[in-house]
Amino acid sequence: MKQAALAVLAVSVLFSFWSIGAAGQELASLTGVVTDPTGAVILDANVQLVDSKTNATYKTKTNSVGAYTFVKLLPGPGYQLPVTSEGFEALKISDIYIAVGATHTTNAQLQVGKVSEKVQVSAADESVSLNTTDTVIGNDIDMRGVHELPIEARESPLALLDQQPGVVDTNVTNDPNSSREGAVTGARGDQNNVTLDGLDVNDFSTGQAFFTVGDAPVDSIQEFRAETANPLAASGRGSGAQIQLVTKSGTNKWHGSAFEYLRNTVTEANTFFNDRDDIPKPKLNRNSFGANLGGPIKKDKLFFFFNYQGRRDARADSVITIVPLDRFRNGNVSYINSNAGCSNLSRINTQPSCISLLSTAQIRAQGLDPGQDPNTGLPGPDSSLLSFISSRYPHANDLTVGDGVNTGGFRFNAPVGRSINDYVTRIDYNLTDKMKLFGRVSILRDNGGDDQNFLAPIQFPGDPLTREVVDTSYAYVVGHTWAISNSKVNQFFYGETRSQLNFPLLFNPAGTNAFTFGSLSGPFLGQQVPPNAGLSPFSSFATTSPTFAAGTTFKWAALSSPSARGPRRFLISTLPPWAWDKI
Repeated sequence: MKQAALAVLAVSVLFSFWSIGAAGQELASLTGVVTDPTGAVILDANVQLVDSKTNATYKTKTNSVGAYTFVKLLPGPGYQLPVTSEGFEALKISDIYIAVGATHTTNAQLQVGKVSEKVQVSAADESVSLNTTDTVIGNDIDMRGVHELPIEARESPLALLDQQPGVVDTNVTNDPNSSREGAVTGARGDQNNVTLDGLDVNDFSTGQAFFTVGDAPVDSIQEFRAETANPLAASGRGSGAQIQLVTKSGTNKWHGSAFEYLRNTVTEANTFFNDRDDIPKPKLNRNSFGANLGGPIKKDKLFFFFNYQGRRDARADSVITIVPLDRFRNGNVSYINSNAGCSNLSRINTQPSCISLLSTAQIRAQGLDPGQDPNTGLPGPDSSLLSFISSRYPHANDLTVGDGVNTGGFRFNAPVGRSINDYVTRIDYNLTDKMKLFGRVSILRDNGGDDQNFLAPIQFPGDPLTREVVDTSYAYVVGHTWAISNSKVNQFFYGETRSQLNFPLLFNPAGTNAFTFGSLSGPFLGQQVPPNAGLSPFSSFATTSPTFAAGTTFKWAALSSPSARGPRRFLISTLPPWAWDKI
């Protein structure tokens, strides 16, 4: 006996060192008290919990204070709670909704009578249950309403968090570095923690708030919970929002849906600057479409759910790039002269009299080399270079940008295409009344022009697709839940989230991508700084950020009176040392 106790102690200590990051499938709990008409508690009452969607059944009895509890439940609607006890009428509470990541309270009051007599009660209007078991501040978002909303990007419901109280939504003007975007109740945006079916799906590759690896399409999500303050230790890393998502499961009934959303240029307005420069409004055609299906493979035992979502974008970004002015294209270099009223702010479009051409004699007077055309042997610009500049760079159409002396702006609509394919599959298997298995796989294939790291996927009109982002991320998780007894539950899980981003450079033309004329833009002549004649190509590269997770969660609940303190829980979680995040 002494050796056994020491062994248990050693295992417990070992578990405590491995507990960092353990999660497992996102589940929920149900508790309550059974009383008679006078309010006295009823001992040893038979309490069952039936998931009407799959006929999965859980059984327990009330303890010495008339309390019962069910832990590690798959969240969702449609639960039934039959309660019976000798000398009382049978009671059946139906339509119980159990939201993810919370302990719900459903009390039962039995009436004196025969067991053969039954009382039916509906809990459909009690989907919101007062949390009396902890101090977590959070909310379960009604996914039935989310599914019906015309969300612009249906790759994840997390976009809705920008509209929640306590969440900071910034823009380029007030947060140019995006350091505060997605901050929740004062915590940094990178302190938020997102889990899908208990698996860490945080996007560490880009560090963006409210983004998930492999996506979590809106129509594949059953439960969505966000906690903004006082999270429990089981919530994981970070001091920001704790976000829990659960994938839909199959049931004994076949269910499915299909959708198509279209956003068209016809309903869009042009930008102010495009209108000013007589440039057509950028194209914006976006098709989001998909379908899902769930049902039984073997009734009451094996179920599946599959969701596909596609998106096709054919749009354009209004961008502006710096190009040489016509004078420079003809082989001349301009400068700001010292005439009256001229300053370093003078531009050819506002004070053309302040802009003069630098002659060969002036270049020689400054002790500078005017250069020599290798094609003719005469002093002057390289005719081959001028020919290339004229063929490669378009004429400026916006003189309000550039230095206004030798360079100006070229504003145009750059095409940006995107193709997204999301696949989500989940399998649930009821081995026995006490053991349940589940597995889920998410695969993302996302190809699009890169206008995040660059102004546009191309440099000038007519260029082929130059810069692209290719996302081939995926995630999977498997888990086993074992209800050992009425108060002891063990859960094992293993999963991997892998972010795979590739940034290929598909077209690399020769030529300058920056023009610098130094002091020639000043009020007086000085040392010339020649243009940057070399292109610094942004080479193709790829980044992969895998996150592995595995472990066991053992939960023991010893109930006292819920009206006094709520259930007491003893939790052991394990996570092998090798299963930490690898970035």
